[in-house]
Amino acid sequence: MNRIYDILYMVIIMLGISFEIENKYDNYLCKILDGITSSFDNIMVSGEVFDKNGNFLFKKNVYTKDEFESITKKGDYYIVFLSLAIYDKTSNMNYISDLSCYKKCKPKLYLQVCDSVFVSLYSFNDDVICKAKSNAIKNHFDKIEDATYEKMYFIWCWQNSTISI
Repeated sequence: MNRIYDILYMVIIMLGISFEIENKYDNYLCKILDGITSSFDNIMVSGEVFDKNGNFLFKKNVYTKDEFESITKKGDYYIVFLSLAIYDKTSNMNYISDLSCYKKCKPKLYLQVCDSVFVSLYSFNDDVICKAKSNAIKNHFDKIEDATYEKMYFIWCWQNSTISI
């Protein structure tokens, strides 16, 4: 009975992955999302991402897959912080502000970059998580770990306590 409970517990709490990227200009979104964005339709972004001229990379909050890929493949950029949610065409797109919103909105993928280096990626789809983890390993990102409910809850609490004005 314990073995079944342990397996069920693992399945329930494995929500995504976390890792670290270097604090530099690069095309990290292409590397992280390689092979993932092609299967979805709409991408919602917010945050501070700059091109090499110091201009905001994203001029609006919602992009089609093609628009997003054309922007992120143009060249290197610098991510200060980023919140990115990928939805399919039929989903109601909402800004994800906390854990309960994430559960309710059910984006196909949710990605956060904090302090230019800390990346967390969540999905309800195991194939998306596996592909993202494979991309992180292929690109030699640091400190790759499975993201659990406890880690996700901590990130939401930290984010909401430090950003509030």
